[in-house]
Amino acid sequence: MRLIFLFLLIFASFSVTAADDYEQALLAFEENNTKEAYIHLKNSLKHQPDNLPAKILMAKVLLKQELYSDGIDTFLDALDQGADINLVLNDLGHALMVTGQYHQVINLGKNRSLSKEGQLIWLLLSGNAYSSLNDNASARSAFEQALAINSNDIRALSAFASFELNQKNVNAAKKLIDNAVVLYPNDSRVWNLTGQYFDKISDQGNALTAYEKAHSHNANDPMVQRKLAHAYTNASQYDKALGIIEMILLATPSDPYAILLKSQLLAYSNKNEESQNILRDISEKLSRLTDEEKHSHISLAYIAGTAAYFQGEFELAQQELQFYIQERPEDLSGISILTDIYLQQGQTENALEFLEVKTSIIYADLRLSLLLVELYLNNKKLFKADGIISQLEITYKSHPQLIIARAKWLTISSRYDEALAQLDSNTPKDFDAAYALAKGLTYRSQGNLVKAVEMAELLLEKDSTNSDSLAFRGTLFLQQKQWQSAVDTFEKILINKPDDFSSLFNIATASAAMQNYQKSKEITAKLIVLQPNQVQLKILMAKLERDTGSIVTAIKLFKEIAQANKTNTEVIEALLMIYANQGDFNAALVESDKLTKLVFLNPAYIKQKAEIYLALNKIVDARKQLGLLQGVVNSPSELFQLSQLQLKLNDVSNAKNSIDKALSLAPQSLRLRLELVKIEMTLGNLDSAVTQLKTIEKDHKNNPNVLLVQGSLLMKQGKNLLAQKKFYAALSIDNHFRLALIKLYELTEQGIGGEEFSDLVANILKKYPNKHFMRNLLADYSLNNQDFHTAKLHYEKLAEVPNWPSKASVFNNLAYISINSDLGSAEAYAKKALALNDSSASIFDTYGWILSLRGNHNESLKILRKAFSMNSNAPSIRYHLGYTLNELGRTGEAKQELIKATSSTDTFIERNDAVNLLQQLSE
Repeated sequence: MRLIFLFLLIFASFSVTAADDYEQALLAFEENNTKEAYIHLKNSLKHQPDNLPAKILMAKVLLKQELYSDGIDTFLDALDQGADINLVLNDLGHALMVTGQYHQVINLGKNRSLSKEGQLIWLLLSGNAYSSLNDNASARSAFEQALAINSNDIRALSAFASFELNQKNVNAAKKLIDNAVVLYPNDSRVWNLTGQYFDKISDQGNALTAYEKAHSHNANDPMVQRKLAHAYTNASQYDKALGIIEMILLATPSDPYAILLKSQLLAYSNKNEESQNILRDISEKLSRLTDEEKHSHISLAYIAGTAAYFQGEFELAQQELQFYIQERPEDLSGISILTDIYLQQGQTENALEFLEVKTSIIYADLRLSLLLVELYLNNKKLFKADGIISQLEITYKSHPQLIIARAKWLTISSRYDEALAQLDSNTPKDFDAAYALAKGLTYRSQGNLVKAVEMAELLLEKDSTNSDSLAFRGTLFLQQKQWQSAVDTFEKILINKPDDFSSLFNIATASAAMQNYQKSKEITAKLIVLQPNQVQLKILMAKLERDTGSIVTAIKLFKEIAQANKTNTEVIEALLMIYANQGDFNAALVESDKLTKLVFLNPAYIKQKAEIYLALNKIVDARKQLGLLQGVVNSPSELFQLSQLQLKLNDVSNAKNSIDKALSLAPQSLRLRLELVKIEMTLGNLDSAVTQLKTIEKDHKNNPNVLLVQGSLLMKQGKNLLAQKKFYAALSIDNHFRLALIKLYELTEQGIGGEEFSDLVANILKKYPNKHFMRNLLADYSLNNQDFHTAKLHYEKLAEVPNWPSKASVFNNLAYISINSDLGSAEAYAKKALALNDSSASIFDTYGWILSLRGNHNESLKILRKAFSMNSNAPSIRYHLGYTLNELGRTGEAKQELIKATSSTDTFIERNDAVNLLQQLSE
């Protein structure tokens, strides 16, 4: 029986009918009778909607029927209910791949308790997912890790070889394939890969031979059939190819690629009429598409797209103009309009990618070229922006707009003096507002708000109603957090431009900062009607939803923005903080990755990512981030915190460097001095640790923290009895010193100081009866030493503590204590444990085992099935299943469970009982 310590659950009962239906469904599924299995599962889930084993099996049935969405949802529901990821990983992962949900595949096994087989399956799935996302470095890493688990696994070899072939790394693929051929000479997958290798090197003869071997080993594999059909076609063996195609069409009659190939093969075989009939059939079906007539004349697509654009129907315009540009790739008019459509819809990423592809074409248009420069600058792609500007300078030389563009580039590159010099050396004879504004913006970026304000005031002196000058002054007020002054300034713009979007937006922003959320929301709502796809407006609305407590709505809005504009750091930061505050660190990591890729060596982003990796227990990745962070922090407290993170990552050497640096700044700090001693201990430098501790002890006698470190050092030296005295002294001086308490408890588990621990803790509990954690340790100590009476007394007191987080484990342990003396009480305690926690396999196992011992084998089987669904690797659960199945007369199934239990390398108390029962059944 396994003891558990900290779990919480709610128990759901099972009906006899549901269980019977499940067992029948299981038999039907194993016999490949999915329809019958589906009917039984429907009945089972009707009676018991939360029947976890039935839910898992239902998901598999749905996938067999190619109902992927329903199957995926059912699997995810089962995981939320506590299903063991190892049971569903393969089926769920492949379903997600089929539906193109690649990121979900990658996240599927993260921070899950995977078996060795589960880890292998997940890595292979992740490799394929990364490959589908064109993240080839991550894909290769996943495949390499899979091979590291089992270098002879056919799946790992095949997946990695296929990946290398797709990457055109034929030599690397050949090594993997040759290894697979030696290990699996009769496997069709190996010969199929061999054929693909020969295809890559244009050796059609050997490719055909390989595909024929693959087909001889598995004639019904559709992948092999398609490859062989193409190989026969390439070899002009049309009759053979046609025969394979007929086999494909027999299985999938509507396969368009097979139909087209059949038409070609018929033509090659001089069966022209049959070939034409197939083509006419395809054409007739295509003619039903509503866009065919329009796209038959490319000019109509441009006219339709432009008309839609002017009417504000951007989605239709985008569709039409994308088609037009595909056919007329150098048309500057079409490029210009389509770019504007992307920007109007807030699709800045699409606009950037589109113009980037058209770089050589748009050099003939200064406006479009400078627009590309602006997009590069906004996305911090300074090198690319510089390249465009340099090219334009050859043609346009000292064009005023180009000079300002260069000044902007210098400003964003933090080369403020050069930017100002650029503007000063090209100052126009007469006052030019554009130049003055560019200079003011450079001052603002430089942090010279005094000069920036001077430029703003100069601009307003020249024209107090100029909207650009007022807008610049207003943004300076925003930067200075002078919210009301900002509102007043932007309202001046509204006198002449009552619908000015930027002014209204900034007023809404300032109002939100003043917590005038109602006014801000009213303005924002009006603006959204006018420009529903404007990015900054969406961000403001999302922030308003967040700040007024509508988190779900805020996340939805932020995600929509991020989807359209993947380089917007403001949105990514907002999403990251929401996810982190909710404890969803996987989602937070996705956003953190985006930030660190967009902004190089940003200390805040690096620290943030390191903390997220630590929260996810991703040690290697966190260590890399801390390596970057090490050169950024400087104060003693920051260095100490860095050292703690480094120690969590077992990066002791760098942790010592951090503490040494901190001590150079604060040499008398007791915390830092003790930390250095602990690090020396970790490094095995015990003599150095002893010397330093003696020096510390002179200044800090009988300090509990010093005593704790002394005890830890003695343990390192193997002097556990002396260590116990130090910990005992520390806890005696400070009864609230939890670390000393834990150290003492750990020593009791080694048989050291048990009585002293028990007496001291009992006395402390008399003074402080509400020290529940301490009481829990004393109860566990008593239970482990078979002092059931004392253990029961303390567990019963803990059971009375309101909201005690480990109450489920308390009841489970009480059930264990009672199992050999009073099965009725044991069952009652187990039910209480289940009433608090319905996600612990151990608690379900305890309850199911008690039911079996009480002779309620049918009910026990249902409970134990659920326990197994939640933890398929626990040998104790399999033993209990085997015992129960045997009691039900299902000897064959019982033996299978007992074989699994006894072959497990995990230790469990009832191993001898399992071995004896298996021997009895095998006689």
